Amino acid sequence: MDFPPRIPAKLVPRSDMAPEELRRVINQRGLRTAWEQAADCPCVRLSQGVNSGFGYATLATDKTTAEARPDCEVCKGLGYFWHSSQNILAQISSAFTQPQAFASWGEYAKSMVSITTLPEHIPGLFDRFTLRDSVLVFRESRRRSAATVEALRFPIVSRSLDLATGPKTVDVLYAHRTDTAGIALLTDILTPDTDFVVDGAGKIDWTLGDANGKAPLEGAYFAMSYYARPRYVVVDYPHSFRDTWIKNKAPTPTYAPLPVQVVAQLEFTGDK
Repeated sequence: MDFPPRIPAKLVPRSDMAPEELRRVINQRGLRTAWEQAADCPCVRLSQGVNSGFGYATLATDKTTAEARPDCEVCKGLGYFWHSSQNILAQISSAFTQPQAFASWGEYAKSMVSITTLPEHIPGLFDRFTLRDSVLVFRESRRRSAATVEALRFPIVSRSLDLATGPKTVDVLYAHRTDTAGIALLTDILTPDTDFVVDGAGKIDWTLGDANGKAPLEGAYFAMSYYARPRYVVVDYPHSFRDTWIKNKAPTPTYAPLPVQVVAQLEFTGDK
C-alpha cells in the first residue's frame, strides 16, 4: 500500500547551506591531524575443553567466548585495531560538558572535544585522531626494562618555548627514579641530556645514565613528565552523516554531503 504525501500548494522561498563555505573553513582553519580508522579484530579466544563426565562429547570441545585473545599480535587483546593512517585537516572544538538527558544528574564529559571533518573523511567508533602540531603534558611511571632504549606510552615530542632568557627547546619536564626496592630519594632526580637523552623516535635512551650510574637499574621504577601529541578516540558520533539538497540558481535541487562531526575523548584518560 502506498502513502503519497501531500505537497503544499505554495512553497515559500528556501535558504540553503553553502557546502563550499564549510569546506573552506576546514581547509583554512583546520588543524593537521593523523586519522586512523578502527577495525574489529577477527581473533577469537577459545575456552578450554571440559569433560563433564556425563558422556556429552560436545562439552569436551573448545568453545568460543567472544573475547579477543590477549596474545593477539594484531589487537593486543583490545578486540580492535587501527589501520589506514592518513593526514587530514579537522576542525577541533574546545572541550565541553554534556549533561545527561532524562536523568536526575548531570555528568561532565571529561577531556572530550568535538571533531569536524570533511564529508570524504567519515569517522567511525574508536577511530583515532592525533594532533600533529599540538602538545599536552603527560605523566607516566613505569618499570625499567633490560633495554637501553625504551618507548614510553606516547612518543616524546619537543616544544620551543619563547622565554625571557631566549628560545628554549624542551621535551622532558621532569624525571625521577627509585631504587630496586621502589624507594625514591630526593637525590634521585634525573637530568635530561646528562642521565638520558630522547632519540629521534621519541624514546628514552639510557646510555649516558648507565655510564654515569644515574639511570634506573633494571627492575627499578622511574617517572617522567613530558610533552606528547594529543590523541583522541571517537566515543560518539552525533552527526556522523550530514546530507542536504541544495537549489541555488538551479531548476532542480542537487544532493550535497556536508562535513560531519564526532565526539572524541583524550586517549590517556582511559584504556589505550
